[in-house]
Amino acid sequence: MDNNSIILQNKIRIGRLNLLLAIVLTSLNVILVALSILFTFYFSAIIPQLLIEKMPNAIGIALAIIFIGILLGCWYYSKKSIIGMVIAAILFFVDTLILLMLLFLSLSILNYLDYTIVINILFHAWILYYFVGAIIANKKLKKIIVVDAAAVTENNIPQEPEQIEPAE
Repeated sequence: MDNNSIILQNKIRIGRLNLLLAIVLTSLNVILVALSILFTFYFSAIIPQLLIEKMPNAIGIALAIIFIGILLGCWYYSKKSIIGMVIAAILFFVDTLILLMLLFLSLSILNYLDYTIVINILFHAWILYYFVGAIIANKKLKKIIVVDAAAVTENNIPQEPEQIEPAE
């Protein structure tokens, strides 16, 4: 395995670790918001928190858990397929759009710049940067694997053992 492959695999691993960290902090925030504790962590999704704050308790908590479960599924499947990371990136992009809407509302209606929203947006940008980096690295790694497989077959080294037909 060459150095470029190792670098690309590390980018995928870092993207997955960022997703896992975001899931853990989002889960902690759901617990804190459900307990009405006025402290939350950055580097987490805002949608589950809004679901708990704006919906009746049981429904909001159930929907927040489903959202976290989807993110957890994305993390799990991102090890085998990059689709998990793509779905997580889309969810965090939507989450970022919601934060941008909240920032716009606080500026236009309240004439107030909420720095916590700005910091949250910056952390979302960080998360999305690593998700997109992992997606791009996966695509490049697949190209390297295809090129390596082509080089193996060009050197007349079979990829699978040949099947011997039984004599009649």
